[in-house]
Amino acid sequence: MAVFNNIYEFFNPIAFNSLGTGGRSAGFYLNPNNDGAALVLGMIFSVSLLQPIYRLPFVSLIGIGVLLTFSRGAILGWLVTVIIFTITRILHFNKLLYWVLGVGTIIISLGSQWSEELLRNLSFNQNSLERISWFQNVSTSDSEDSADSRLEVAQLAWQMFTEHPIFGNGIASTLTWNMNISTHNIYLYYMADHGFLGAFILPVLVYAVIQDAHGETKYIGLAFAAFILLWGLFSHNILEERYILIMFSLMAAMTAASQLEQRFKVGNSS
Repeated sequence: MAVFNNIYEFFNPIAFNSLGTGGRSAGFYLNPNNDGAALVLGMIFSVSLLQPIYRLPFVSLIGIGVLLTFSRGAILGWLVTVIIFTITRILHFNKLLYWVLGVGTIIISLGSQWSEELLRNLSFNQNSLERISWFQNVSTSDSEDSADSRLEVAQLAWQMFTEHPIFGNGIASTLTWNMNISTHNIYLYYMADHGFLGAFILPVLVYAVIQDAHGETKYIGLAFAAFILLWGLFSHNILEERYILIMFSLMAAMTAASQLEQRFKVGNSS
């Protein structure tokens, strides 16, 4: 459903205007970055439920949905997740090559001159066009990064951390400053608040829900950990988003279930 919404909104940018989106494809999530992250997390927990023959088409379909959000963090997270699934043999490498060629063709076409002209003729909003321009030339900046750039707020958060590296500046220190946005980085966000220990809050929480996972759950946990830790570089709202907290709960439950299953196997074998 989320992928369908993204495709529909891509070709009809005003489809969800009544919900207050008015930007890149985001569907019911309203925020394209959240949309992309939710798709990747859904893929991580769903792909192993499918027969191997259906996994690559499913992953590729999710990839299309993520690509249409033009969320750089989500696209990178999808690529990292696919690599992990390939290494752990959840996906077959030989078949993956064909799909990589297909996705590569789409990405290359986005950078071509005719695609830009086509997108302008389809009356896409300025936000989407600016993000496509960024993919064509990463040295350029888009509207999201111009006034209060992510680099600027990251530097300010780092400065706040270096001034109080032990105990930090207190809760919500990067929400009450004079910038219009916060850090877009959960590690800097908590380091500015709580000092150097803040950098370990998210990694420790991730480790707690994947510790001692067994079987295929271990590989799902690896993909989950890699994506969440990577996503922390792009968002400071990870531990506030309900869909992410639900996935943390699901990961913890799957880990506990895999541990019980392992104990049952050990008990029967002995």
